[in-house]
Parts: sequence; structure tokens; C-alpha cells
Amino acid sequence: MTVSQRPRAGLIDPRFFRVLWLLAALVSGCGQARTTKPEQAVVALYRAADRGDCAAAAAVLASGRPAALARDPTSCAGLIAELNHHPLRQVREVAPDGRLPGKQLVTVALAGTQVPRTFTVAVENRQWKVTQF
Repeated sequence: MTVSQRPRAGLIDPRFFRVLWLLAALVSGCGQARTTKPEQAVVALYRAADRGDCAAAAAVLASGRPAALARDPTSCAGLIAELNHHPLRQVREVAPDGRLPGKQLVTVALAGTQVPRTFTVAVENRQWKVTQF
């Protein structure tokens, strides 16, 4: 056995730390949303509307709504028109919804109006989705 092959007394194998780091990364990701910020769902909804992309808009809506949009093309066109009527200017505030655990309220400023709009978002399948607007 050469000097480099001899186990070092009192030192922990570096592989142990790699495994420990991997386990910590896996555990910390459980139950978390893939998108890290709730407002990203609202921004994605407005970006999809700006492009007229019903599929992308449906992808950020909570379950039930995408299927309804797919069945009725006029619903999708109406949603896109409604969102484009007052485009997103900026996200003003994100706060926990005190009525519904796990949900967040995203308040935005819209172009062409002084009245802010509040969206409710929640994690669904590890992604933030718009549940109400």
C-alpha cells in the first residue's frame, strides 16, 4: 500500500459529503414549487395573453380551468381579450392569503386603470398556478 492509498486517520471520506449534500437537496425540494415566486404565475399568464397563446395561458391556470378553455375556444379568446384590455404594468405585492392556507395573493398594477387587481395563486403539481382572478 502506497502512502496515497493509505486511509487517513480522523478524516471523513469526501464521498460522504457528496451523498449528504444530495440528500439535503432532495429533501429541501419536496413539496416546493418549481417556480420560486408566486407572482411568476401571474406574469406568465399576462405574457401568454400578450402573445395570444391560449395553451401557455392555460398552463398557468389551476386544474379545471385549462380543460374548460380547451373545450370552448371563445372562452380562451375572452380570457386573452380581458387580460389584454388592461396589460400588466407591475407586481405590487405578494402576501399570504389569510383565508386559505398555502395560497398567496398577488396584487398587480394594470395599464389604463388605477384599480389594482388581485390574483390568488397556489402550488399545484409543484408549480404556482392561478386559481382565482
